[in-house]
Amino acid sequence: KRMSTEIKHSERAHARLSASGSTRWINCPASPALEEGIPEETSCYAEAGTLAHELSEAIPCLDLGFIAMPLYKKKIEAIKADKYYCQEMWDEVAKYVTYVKGQFKEAKRQDKNAKILIEEKLDLTEWIPEGFGTSDVIIICNQGIEVIDLKYGKGKAVYAESNTQLMTYGRGAMKVAEKTCSFAKVSLTIVQPRLDNISRWSLSTKELREWGEKVLKVKAVETENPDAKAVAGDWCQYCKARARCRALYDLGMAIVKQDFEVIADPRLLNDEELLTAYESADFITKWLGDVKATVLKEALSGKKWDGYKLVEGRSNRQFISEEKVVEALEAQLYGPKDYLNFKLKGLGDLEKLLGKKDFYNVLDPLLVKPKGAPTLVSEDDKREEFGKSQINEDFAEEIKEEYDL
Repeated sequence: KRMSTEIKHSERAHARLSASGSTRWINCPASPALEEGIPEETSCYAEAGTLAHELSEAIPCLDLGFIAMPLYKKKIEAIKADKYYCQEMWDEVAKYVTYVKGQFKEAKRQDKNAKILIEEKLDLTEWIPEGFGTSDVIIICNQGIEVIDLKYGKGKAVYAESNTQLMTYGRGAMKVAEKTCSFAKVSLTIVQPRLDNISRWSLSTKELREWGEKVLKVKAVETENPDAKAVAGDWCQYCKARARCRALYDLGMAIVKQDFEVIADPRLLNDEELLTAYESADFITKWLGDVKATVLKEALSGKKWDGYKLVEGRSNRQFISEEKVVEALEAQLYGPKDYLNFKLKGLGDLEKLLGKKDFYNVLDPLLVKPKGAPTLVSEDDKREEFGKSQINEDFAEEIKEEYDL
């Protein structure tokens, strides 16, 4: 076994061409150079994800005998003291750990010499200059390799098929495994417990070798070219240079300024134009949000933008002390029913309060799942299509309220 027990996830070194960012720099070889000098970004979601990974490492390491109980307790105490820790995190990470242990048990059944590597640092320099990466879990047996990656986020489902981060880890894992056994396939698995998403995809060692030589190595070399091309796409959302990127700007402007067929009234959008705007709304909104945030951040750092100045924004009045407000109101003989608004806690908070089992037994009979409001999706979506009369009957008021019609 090999694992990192001293270096925290948040303190890991970051490769210039990281495996986690491979989708971006493979598609846009200019992005690593464009990002240089821009500070690393973080968020509460990223920090919670980092903490979940710390937990996902500690639990199986104890179960598998990789660390002693005193060190485990020390790690868990530190994790539970973190502001982002909650019981939900433990419960969700436990799903991931259960999957990992189950896969290793099956590997041991097939091959008594099977081994598991947790937090394995992989040498990727054969394909990426100065490249390295750290894989959450690698299971090796004579049936093949499985690379398992925890995704703690729940905003968007992530899938294993053609996932370049896992393919990069898989190629590095092959290099480690080939020293001890032979095998014909590599399985890549993403476990996203908060979405109940376990995505698994396999490819042959031959296919992964070819991808490493013809894609990973070639694209890594392209990033060294001073004239590397900037290419805008979905991968831009994780690029630190996205707000200033001309390729992304040009894409946004091209969407807005597309040429369409001549229409009867040039003052109105035709159906094609309206649908194009609808399809691009999320992309353009996100891009413009990044632009606004970057301009403000630079202004706060001292940059003077021509024609603009920093001022104090509007704010609402607030009490300096709720306790003193209560004291003042009670001195006037008002009671809690006069000055407090009581509202039932949300489903998530009540589930934490009762625990999943008791929540199911006590409150599940009181739950109802109302119909979801209509949403427009691609025709290949598997959900049944609404009938027009059904929409008018069930959702007329909700649609009017949501869109202020």
